[in-house]
Formats: sequence, structure tokens, C-alpha cells
Amino acid sequence: MAENDARTLPPAKQAAARPSFLAGLNALETIIVAVIALVALAGLLMIAKGLILKSDGAFFSAGRPVWEQSGTTA
Repeated sequence: MAENDARTLPPAKQAAARPSFLAGLNALETIIVAVIALVALAGLLMIAKGLILKSDGAFFSAGRPVWEQSGTTA
């Protein structure tokens, strides 16, 4: 019977009782987490930009003869 003594809270109160993701961090730790997140986001954006540039080059050169891809005319 001791097992059933623990009452479960309704879902609305469970969400209110659970602390947020950054609640346990002090100000300095929060700033460090934010800087790391911004660096990671910047890295992902650079990777995406490189992939877009690479795909644009392949897209625009597809279907043209090699001598036309160099940019010089014969």
C-alpha cells in the first residue's frame, strides 16, 4: 500500500513543477551556453552557404559542354 501513497500530479501542474532548461544556471553559465549556441549556429550557416554555392555551380554548369564552362570563347 505504500506504493500507492505517492500521488501523481495533473499534467498542467507537472509542467509547472518542472524547472526550465536554463533555470539551474547562473548568469555566467547562461552567457557561455548562449555563446556556444551562436558559434554552432554560425558554423551551420557557413556549411549551408557552402553547400548552396556548390550546388549552384553544379546546377548552372549541368548540360553545357566543357569548353563553355570555362568562361572563355573559342
